[in-house]
Amino acid sequence: MPRLSPLVVRERYDAGIKAIRDELNDYWMNHSFFEGHQWLWFNPIASRVEELPDDPERIQAVVNRMRADTRIILSKALQRDLTFEVPPSQPDSANIRAAKISESVLDSVKHTHNWESLRSRFAHGMWKGGYSALCIEWDPNAGRVVAPGENPDMTIKEGDTVEAALTPPEFVVEPGHVTPETDAMYWMRLQLLPPKVLQDMYDMEEPPAPDATSGRSSFQNKLLYEHTNSGNEAELTVVLTYYHRPCPEFEDGAVAVMVGDEFVSGPKKWPFPFRDRLNLIVGTETDNETKWTGSTPMTAARPIQVALNLAWSNLLEHLESTANARLIVASSTVDMVDEFTTLPGEVLQVPDGALAPTYMSPPQLPGWVQGFPQQLQTQLDDILGVHDISRGRAPANIESGYGLSILAEQDSTPIGRLVQETARSFGALSELVLQTYAEKVKEPREASVRTPDMPTVAYRWSGKDLKNQTRVIVPADAIMPRSKAEQMELANNMLQVGFVQSPEQWLQIAEVPGAKGLLRAINPDASKARRENHDLSIIEDRNKIPVPADFDDHSVHIMAHNTFRKSAEYEQLTQEQRDNVDVHIQGHETMAAEQAGKSRAGAAIDPLLATTPTGDGRPTLPPEALPAAPAGGPALPAGAGADAVSGLGGLPSELLEGLL
Repeated sequence: MPRLSPLVVRERYDAGIKAIRDELNDYWMNHSFFEGHQWLWFNPIASRVEELPDDPERIQAVVNRMRADTRIILSKALQRDLTFEVPPSQPDSANIRAAKISESVLDSVKHTHNWESLRSRFAHGMWKGGYSALCIEWDPNAGRVVAPGENPDMTIKEGDTVEAALTPPEFVVEPGHVTPETDAMYWMRLQLLPPKVLQDMYDMEEPPAPDATSGRSSFQNKLLYEHTNSGNEAELTVVLTYYHRPCPEFEDGAVAVMVGDEFVSGPKKWPFPFRDRLNLIVGTETDNETKWTGSTPMTAARPIQVALNLAWSNLLEHLESTANARLIVASSTVDMVDEFTTLPGEVLQVPDGALAPTYMSPPQLPGWVQGFPQQLQTQLDDILGVHDISRGRAPANIESGYGLSILAEQDSTPIGRLVQETARSFGALSELVLQTYAEKVKEPREASVRTPDMPTVAYRWSGKDLKNQTRVIVPADAIMPRSKAEQMELANNMLQVGFVQSPEQWLQIAEVPGAKGLLRAINPDASKARRENHDLSIIEDRNKIPVPADFDDHSVHIMAHNTFRKSAEYEQLTQEQRDNVDVHIQGHETMAAEQAGKSRAGAAIDPLLATTPTGDGRPTLPPEALPAAPAGGPALPAGAGADAVSGLGGLPSELLEGLL
């Protein structure tokens, strides 16, 4: 079997960089424009981006429209949190339970590994460079401590996956493939770290040379500092991590870390259970039919941004040179200027034959010159797909939420592509995470699941509990941005035609912010019933199922539980769990019947007893709805209504005194 050498890694890295040279140049230019460095030029001799020299006599304005439009697009694309669906491979109870555990594990990983920040970096890289990537690694020194040691080197941890989002300059793949995840045999990750950090990390005798920053221009180093969040004047060293999946050349695969011209770690065996693909997922903003890289509208917007800066610079220079109103006076009347006052109607005496002082109006620029920047801004917005509706400004005569939603839908083409590619990429990443857990996690762990309006639930699981239920779907519709005005309009229309029958249905359709808290305040019984549905779906022991309380509104609970029994989630429950739901509903039915009997018994004694509030939540009747008093019992005074019920518990004072 051939042996992997640093020379081979260096040659393959150089070949990979050469194949994407144009894409990297576009990325650095787009990144520079996004950061506000827009007076640039590409030096073909040095093959690098450089700043134009400053001219103190000329204005170099930067109207960073690209950054503003990018923030609008990405804020909409990242509006909704990731959600995961793991469809069971077989409709039996064991696979259904394993699929639920897989969903719970992913939900826990999303929070503990901060996947939303990972998603933001992934989307930024894809938008600025046309493509970006997600990768997964297995770190045996991550996770919780299993066996503490006398020092950190002796401490044993449970191990965990480490996920990362990579921008175009941070990785290369084997050239010549359109689908690198499954076709390419290797890829390399590039990191820039301070030499001292690398010396401590890999126990090196001396700090490595800062080859990432030495020999580069000051502007290139400035971009590197901004890109890596390193402090100014920091020295950085290139670290290459080489991943080669198992193949005839390397039967066990290879993973090696190289600093300079030597390996500081490895080569080691391929650590992942999947052998037919790389531990890498590439997402593209716009597909390239012949290459694995993509393209982005940011590249097409750069020339327009340059023209916009030039137009504003030209206008500002004209403003600086011609905006002052100048006073013209004859030489013989110069001394009169010092005698001018602010007195209205002042009389000015000018010598006979002398030119009276007069102001010279500044020259007016042609209308097309003044309107040219606005035309450029419109062109740039068209390229990036951002218009007034994207910024929250409604066009004239469009006031309805439905009309605004139609315009917003037509305006969100770049957002739709970003959302779809993000959903696909994170679905693939989730599958790799679950496959790795299924093989690596031998001892039980806990996955904390946080569900709105539900208590945090901790699941005990290990790799064998997943039972190969590792197919994951991130629904694009679930994370696609939605117009709040559209949702509100839809909820109101459904309320008017009668499709919506309860406040919780309206809140759910309208997607009102803080709807869970509002539901608890408006209808606490419906909120409690939903929590019970959640508990009933995960508990199999009948002794642990929720027990109906005597203060519950049983009609509301039964309606909520019946809605749950008509859902797909209920159909996937085991027979024991379905029986638990039925038993719980029977409990509500029994307690509702008991309450009705108590109400009838109280009304038989005296109809006014039906108006008293009770601790078990029985509904009370207003005095107007009371039946006639029984023979021999006290009657309500003639004409008495709700105002007559003024005593404790709604009873008239006279009756209250008689009862007490």
